[in-house]
Amino acid sequence: MRAFVGRALALVALVALFGLRDRSTADEFFGSSPGPLTASHAAFDAKDKCNECHISDSKELANDKCLSCHDHEKVKTRIANGRGFHASSLVKGKKCEACHHEHKGRSYDLLGWPSLKGGEKGFDHELAGWPLKGKHATTECGDCHKTKDKQGLKTFMTNDRLCGSCHAKEQPHKFVRKDMLACERCHGESVWKPAKQVLQFNHDDRKDASMPLLGSHKDTACLKCHPKNLFKLPNPKPDLCGNSGCHKSPHDGHLFGTRSCEWCHSPTFKTLKQQNFDHSERTRFDLGVAHRKIKCYDCHTKALGEARPSRACEQCHAKDSHHGERFSEFGTPAPKCETCHPSGGPKWVPNNFNHATRTRFELKFKHAELACRSCHRGKSPSDFERFTFDPTKECMGCHAHAKVHKDDEHPNGKYKNSQCLQCHMHAGDPTMRTGKDNRIVGDAHGPNGTFPLIKKHKDVPCANCHTGRDSRGKTSFSGLKPDCNAAGQCHEDSLHRATLGDRCLTCHVAGTWDALKFDHDKPFPKDAKGKVESFPLKGEHKKNKCESCHPERKFAEAPTTCASSGCHKEDDAHKGRLGDKCQQCHVETGDNIFNHNTMAAFKLDGKHLTVRCADCHPSVTFKPRPADCFGCHPEPAVHKGQYGTGCAQCHTTRTWEDVKPLHDVGDFSLKGMHDNLSCERCHRDNRPLAGAGNLCINCHRQDDIHNNSLSPRCGECHTQWSFAPAKFDHTRVGCNLTGLHRTIACFDCHRNGNFAGLSPMCVSCHRDDAKRAGPEKEPTHPTAVACANCHNPNSWLGALGNGMASPAAFGRESVCR
Repeated sequence: MRAFVGRALALVALVALFGLRDRSTADEFFGSSPGPLTASHAAFDAKDKCNECHISDSKELANDKCLSCHDHEKVKTRIANGRGFHASSLVKGKKCEACHHEHKGRSYDLLGWPSLKGGEKGFDHELAGWPLKGKHATTECGDCHKTKDKQGLKTFMTNDRLCGSCHAKEQPHKFVRKDMLACERCHGESVWKPAKQVLQFNHDDRKDASMPLLGSHKDTACLKCHPKNLFKLPNPKPDLCGNSGCHKSPHDGHLFGTRSCEWCHSPTFKTLKQQNFDHSERTRFDLGVAHRKIKCYDCHTKALGEARPSRACEQCHAKDSHHGERFSEFGTPAPKCETCHPSGGPKWVPNNFNHATRTRFELKFKHAELACRSCHRGKSPSDFERFTFDPTKECMGCHAHAKVHKDDEHPNGKYKNSQCLQCHMHAGDPTMRTGKDNRIVGDAHGPNGTFPLIKKHKDVPCANCHTGRDSRGKTSFSGLKPDCNAAGQCHEDSLHRATLGDRCLTCHVAGTWDALKFDHDKPFPKDAKGKVESFPLKGEHKKNKCESCHPERKFAEAPTTCASSGCHKEDDAHKGRLGDKCQQCHVETGDNIFNHNTMAAFKLDGKHLTVRCADCHPSVTFKPRPADCFGCHPEPAVHKGQYGTGCAQCHTTRTWEDVKPLHDVGDFSLKGMHDNLSCERCHRDNRPLAGAGNLCINCHRQDDIHNNSLSPRCGECHTQWSFAPAKFDHTRVGCNLTGLHRTIACFDCHRNGNFAGLSPMCVSCHRDDAKRAGPEKEPTHPTAVACANCHNPNSWLGALGNGMASPAAFGRESVCR
């Protein structure tokens, strides 16, 4: 046991000894630097920043720490992509410190050229991924690698392999685009001139040139268009024919000069005089046959310059128009000829007018075959008949159909505009509709038509009724009246003898004589001979049989009033004293709708509403009866014969004790505070009906603070509700107050109750104010009486004093407007 403990203690002592020794060695290493860092790493030359490069306080270095530094990010990216010298087989897998040594002083070359065989001068450029050939092989490194880092050392990774990155100023072509600076497409690395025999350039490719070579341009030498090898032409449109002075345009200052030459010319043509301009495609103006014969400059004159000639025919052919103002809706001041006439002829025959879009009426069928003048009549080219109707719906608006289907009873035509297309197929198409598609036939003989063919009429041949013929000898269907008599051809009205009108179908059903359609609640036929236009059945009348009122089937002669003989004349309990207008009180249901307040001169209210009719009207004849109180109520004994028969002056119908104050009917109506006073306050000495005088002053003399200076008619200013506020209008006394005088209290001017007329002059009230203003400030003020020279009625402020006029001066001494 002792031996084991002894060995353990010895082991602990050895571990402690060697641990302290290693710690002491590390502290000794970081306590003294091997030497200053280079200028590139000078920022890390401090004891506390060693671990920026070293690993965990040791001498070990890691490539990741070097490459993670932002200064070496490009190197790291290139290594990851397998590009450049550091990704070559010579360097790949090595540590950075194998070539790049540190702690050699600030000026030490950190790039590590001494570590490479041959150094900078003998560097194999193919290891960087770009073998140097031709002139490049003999070029000094510094001629291409001119950039330096912050230490002042040359850098070798910022150069672009593009030729133009070095030779941009040397190239005469003025190329700017990066892809065009790839000089190797035409030149070699040995010499610039001559260029390669086979060029990697295609003039017909839009990526290389903006102008493909066509026709005669293919055989043209480059220098003829690109003098001094200037391939990027300064003109904003490289394909313009006038570039570099190739083709001088004869159209300068003209509309043609503003357009591309290729609109008319082409290098595929033999000469410039050969042209191929499509006027319809380019300008949307079809020249037509006649205009194609005209030279371009005949319309596009030099005087127009770059302006376009008007497309309107009337600009050239205004004198050829004979229409005047007729077609002004198609253009003013002259109509647009192309609306009707074709552009460029060869003739002026109007065949260009689109009737469907211009008039919203498409010409079809017969209408499409007609000449314009067939419808639009007129004696001259300026006289074309104008239509204001809708030809798709109003056929009869046209002169040709204005009185179509006319007859003796219908001199202007039998049918309406809305019916034309119910029988005919289309506007302009006289073809008749057939079967159910013909609404005219349906309207006439259908179930709901004017003359439906049902029951016994269903089997009658058409020719039995339609016996008339038209001008062409065909059966006419329009001359027959849709009634049972049919002009004496069918059924004679032997019973009613036309007293109920000519329209039998108003009551009877076609094909049978039963009066199944008659409705007493509907109006009678307009041509019926009765006294009234209608007689709806109500109440008890609905229970009567027809024979009860029409015993001899004479329907038009039946009486129409209740009091008529044959109806209720014998039932009149009023003996005719209430007239013959029974319906004013009685209705067919037996109810009585009499209202005493709306139908009689004597209105019922108060106690009268609860009185039975028989209490006032002992007989059902009701008349005559008195209309005043005294007729029913004799004067009571309490009046002692003093108040006469005018009961309504004091009493109401509510109750006899409800006596109206006489003041409500006299010339002094009680209102406001007066209405709350007891009668004895004014009518003393037990004389309630004796007059007390209508003047307020009779009672309010002691309240008159005006000392009777404003008349005894207090009501002109005060009301019965309150003495204040008063409604006195100062203009009534000839003085319309101005400024602040309109707002001050009456007593400010009318002191001690003096409301008699006062002087309107300012000094009359403000004399004391003038004295108080001097003499210290303004010695002359106590004697000044023309206040308006300095002050105005709106404010005393603003006066200048010393006799100087103020801008606020009123200029008038009176406070009255």
